[in-house]
Amino acid sequence: YSAREIALQDVDLEHWRSEPVVVPSYAAWFELNAVHDLERQALPDVVGSAGSREEAEYKRLRNQVVLLYRDAPHKVLSAADALAHVPAAADVVVRVHALLEYWGLVNAEADGRVRMAKAMERVKAAEERTVKRCAVTGQPLQRVYFHHPDAERHPNMLLSPNAYAHGLLPPTLCLHDFKRKAAID
Repeated sequence: YSAREIALQDVDLEHWRSEPVVVPSYAAWFELNAVHDLERQALPDVVGSAGSREEAEYKRLRNQVVLLYRDAPHKVLSAADALAHVPAAADVVVRVHALLEYWGLVNAEADGRVRMAKAMERVKAAEERTVKRCAVTGQPLQRVYFHHPDAERHPNMLLSPNAYAHGLLPPTLCLHDFKRKAAID
């Protein structure tokens, strides 16, 4: 059986995996066959009231995410991975994944190097979105750089001092088109 088939059957899930499942002591409240009040408090609009259709749907979705992780507990299960395998609204899957990860119910056993690598990828991607770069060389700009004052016609036209000093410009522009700018720390 796949994790998905087992989750859909709602069988005794504790006996499914041959290796013991590590659940952090601070998450000792967790049971696959029940929904805890902590889950209701954290996601009241998703879990619904006890015995409701929403609660049953939440439990099914939550168990699918947990079992996906337990298929390969030494690999990080990202929210994107969960979204790819769990048929539910994206915002709900992401919120459930975040709750499970917070309590260590997913990714608790994942290889620390893998988790660190994924975290570094996210940091690097965020930096790349916010770091200003030289339009010619692509290198990150330091405190001093040159910019084109007409941002509408030339958006993101920034030059490093090195590119400016060597006259490395797009063919339609001249050095006198650029203004020196010093970023304030």
